[in-house]
Amino acid sequence: MKLKKLLCPVLLAGLFLSFNSSCTFDSQKQTEITIIQIGDFKLSSKDFAIELSKRLKDYDLLSARDDNFVQQAKKSVMQGFIHNYIVKTWANQNSIVISKEELEEAFSKIRAQYPDDISFRESFVSENMSMDDWLEKLRIKLLEQKVQEKLTADVEKPSDKEARAYYKNNKDRFKIKAAIKIRQIVTENQLEGERIRKLVRRGSNFEKLARKFSIAPDAQEGGHAGWIEKGTMDVFDKAFNLRKGATSPIWESPYGQHLIQILDKRSARQLSFREVKDQIVKELFEDRKQATYTSWVSKQVKSLKVLINEEALAAIKVDINIQ
Repeated sequence: MKLKKLLCPVLLAGLFLSFNSSCTFDSQKQTEITIIQIGDFKLSSKDFAIELSKRLKDYDLLSARDDNFVQQAKKSVMQGFIHNYIVKTWANQNSIVISKEELEEAFSKIRAQYPDDISFRESFVSENMSMDDWLEKLRIKLLEQKVQEKLTADVEKPSDKEARAYYKNNKDRFKIKAAIKIRQIVTENQLEGERIRKLVRRGSNFEKLARKFSIAPDAQEGGHAGWIEKGTMDVFDKAFNLRKGATSPIWESPYGQHLIQILDKRSARQLSFREVKDQIVKELFEDRKQATYTSWVSKQVKSLKVLINEEALAAIKVDINIQ
């Protein structure tokens, strides 16, 4: 396929850099030059540039200037286009659709992860996406999940023998380190720490003191830091020598002065096959389904007639614009 060469390079940006163009397209037609096409399914130079900018924006300046990296990013955009075509086409042929209710349910679950509408909208506006674009991306993702579920419905779960063999060959994965369950109060100086330690020894409620005086992020949880594995930080490693229920002296770390209380302890040990069997079966099953789906996609790609405008693709450049 040979289309008219892109006259004005499309300028994009990477991490910490904003999308910007230092040249203006002479006409609407130039932004609609086709970069890649499968049948009637096309990706214009403008849309290609937008997708490429999304892939580059999360990387550093050095990567954005590396031609090999940019070429890989371009390849990733084309692979994404081809994959979307395969998913949409097969879904259409097999009457697989995403209902309005399904889309709304998925939307609500994602929206619930953000504290407010502003932070939610910023999550996709920062990627130069409109709400419609974001919803379409979500719809395609849900569609792919349905297609994958359909194609892997007959994949068999790993047998007990296979799971045991995996456990035997990967025992190191299923070792747990020694750990302590703690709550703590962290202060800015030792004098304050010693004052609080005296209050604790006199019977004051540790959790209330943590909420009131601790400067650590876990203060709002009453100082509960959960299970801490050995080797996490020197100040916590010292606490492994304390008995369950004991309270430490004031110990210093780069984060402040720590008062640590031991709530529980566990020793390092090898988890048994019985304890991890369900986890292993689940992992192997998901790997098997993913391999089946990936193999299917590869076969679909080989059967496609993909037309690429090499000249227009080469004309897309990256311009670093620091702001």
